[in-house]
Amino acid sequence: MNSDILWDILIVGTGPAGMGAAVNARIREKKVILLGAENGSDRLAKAPEVKNYLGFPEISGKE
Repeated sequence: MNSDILWDILIVGTGPAGMGAAVNARIREKKVILLGAENGSDRLAKAPEVKNYLGFPEISGKE
């Protein structure tokens, strides 16, 4: 990561809310940095069903 970059938005968390915020910010052409687990939220991966994940009406956390 280049330390000379000036970010518009820092988002902490890679769960549904963090991912949604990142997508929304990029649509608005903001420079975004997203901090969280590399493969998404650990708690999300253990969820039997997720109803608010971007683009998927209902999937398991592991999916």
